[in-house]
Amino acid sequence: FLVALSVWLWRRGAPWQHHGQWIAALLAGQAAIGVTMVLLHLPLPLAPAHNAGAALLLLAVTHLNQRAWQSP
Repeated sequence: FLVALSVWLWRRGAPWQHHGQWIAALLAGQAAIGVTMVLLHLPLPLAPAHNAGAALLLLAVTHLNQRAWQSP
């Protein structure tokens, strides 16, 4: 869902393009951290990086929702 949302926003142009880029970047980072941790058996103390990525992604989508409801 978030991939489709980011692509759709990216194609809409300004000012929504910026939100689409942020969501795509955060989603890619989240996926990269998660896959890397599983494949490389990274230590558990690095798991908060994955949680922080999820928190940033949630914040970006929440901000987008707030902006979408403010627009005329």
